[in-house]
Amino acid sequence: MKRLRRIFIGLGANLGDRLENLRKALDLLKEHGIWVTRVSGLYEVVRIVATGEKTGTIDEGLTKAAEFLESEALTAIRAQADAAYFVCFFLAAIAIFLAVARFWLHWYGGMVEAVDKFMGVDQ
Repeated sequence: MKRLRRIFIGLGANLGDRLENLRKALDLLKEHGIWVTRVSGLYEVVRIVATGEKTGTIDEGLTKAAEFLESEALTAIRAQADAAYFVCFFLAAIAIFLAVARFWLHWYGGMVEAVDKFMGVDQ
């Protein structure tokens, strides 16, 4: 009995009719008994590798791409941290406001009851 395994495969094509090459790759997978259940969309990416191979500067191109992506990730993390800070600050301000309001309403309510009792006003 064959054991089924779930695997994820990333395909790419840089030469010729790229879409047709990807279709052929999927057909070849099926011919070899690999059952493809889902296929993602196609994404056009910058051709850093192809350009780097032609010019001989693939290392510098990939290093610059990695540095750019790292800086983008750090920027996104900082933005999320700033948003989380403001949300926490806002929630703390609401909690403090409610605590202060509860205290003063309780204190004022007790004072009104004492004045009413002193004045002999029935409630």
